[in-house]
Amino acid sequence: RDEECAKGKIALLTKQRAGLLQMVRSVEAFVEQSELAGVFGMGQAETTVSWNEDGLACKARPDYLTDKWHISLKTTEGSVDPKNWIKRQLGPMGYAFGLAYYKRGLLANGRNIEHRFLCIEQGEPYGCTVVGMDPARWAYADRQVEQSLELWRKCVKDEYYPGYSSETYFAELLPWEIDEIEF
Repeated sequence: RDEECAKGKIALLTKQRAGLLQMVRSVEAFVEQSELAGVFGMGQAETTVSWNEDGLACKARPDYLTDKWHISLKTTEGSVDPKNWIKRQLGPMGYAFGLAYYKRGLLANGRNIEHRFLCIEQGEPYGCTVVGMDPARWAYADRQVEQSLELWRKCVKDEYYPGYSSETYFAELLPWEIDEIEF
């Protein structure tokens, strides 16, 4: 394990290998039927992208880049049914924000390319879907990125990096917890 990690590889248990190889075959078959057909083998994985935002040094590491595509790979133990994945993961997990941040960095480096999520279920039969963002979702995510950069810029300028409040937070009993208790 240590030798493989030293080579930059990921160590797996023998019992995990067969499932992982089946997942890869399923993803490859799916991709070849999608708008992403032929994308793998044409680009680079985890390329570091750096740029400057009005004096702020920024950096990103997109999952996979080609001359035409940025693919953000997302796996889940849940469903990748597009409506379900968008509702439960795209916004709540910060994925839309991340894609907008990557897009900003790539544009700053002269790369105006398409961006997609390739979503994969971690359990058999390893369902897959491709998700893009419509203009309204892009605008919302772009604004989130802009606001975060404004805040970071202020923190750097003021040399003050606020965290959570120092006041005690009192945990309230949640409605579903009340239902589970017999008084």
